[in-house]
This record gives sequence, structure tokens and C-alpha cells, in this order.
Amino acid sequence: MVRRIVGMIAVSVLAFWPAASLAQSGTLQGTVSDSAGTTLPNASVTVEGAGVRATTGANGGYEVRGVPAGEHTVRVRLIGYQAATSRVTVAGAEVT
Repeated sequence: MVRRIVGMIAVSVLAFWPAASLAQSGTLQGTVSDSAGTTLPNASVTVEGAGVRATTGANGGYEVRGVPAGEHTVRVRLIGYQAATSRVTVAGAEVT
């Protein structure tokens, strides 16, 4: 049986962090959980095409720094679960 990862972006916060060395980039933070709401440690969170990623901690939380401004697909993978994706937009100081 393959379980589904849910809530990955629904409970995430995307914030803009200006930095001289990163031009316009942001930080993606959130928690990865399954359909029962159980947080999932050791899941891989990747911002496709941006070359940035993170692994969730013991509480399912993650932080991906240096996400370039623009639209991105975020993919979460964990063995035993069906991968999940979500579209996010980093635009200035806004969260969409």
C-alpha cells in the first residue's frame, strides 16, 4: 500500500528574505504530513529547477533557503509514500 503525502504546502509559509548575495530569493518553510496529520521526518523537499532542497526534521518541519523569485514546483518524496507536488510563487515580499 502506498500512502499519500498531504499538507506539504497547505501549512507552509513562503517568506521573502532580501540578501545582497542572493539577489531576490526567499525561504520556504513548512511541515510535511500524511493524510492522517502525522508529521513525516526524513522526507526530501525539493524546489525543482532551482537546485535547492531540504530534508524534514524529527517533527516533519523543513526550511529551504535561497529559493529564487518566480514560480516553482515543490516536490516531496518519502519511501513508502506517493510523491506530492505543489506550485509556489516567490514575488517580492508577497506570498501567493
